[in-house]
Amino acid sequence: MIEAADEAAALAIAGTNPVIRGSGGVEVRLVHSGGTIPQP
Repeated sequence: MIEAADEAAALAIAGTNPVIRGSGGVEVRLVHSGGTIPQP
């Protein structure tokens, strides 16, 4: 698990994982730890 400023930053970090160059994959998802999530 990593912490990133936003989804774009998380995808950039995930893209550096060498496993994606093979047959593996990386999952990126929002983890909500409480409080409210502002709607766009």
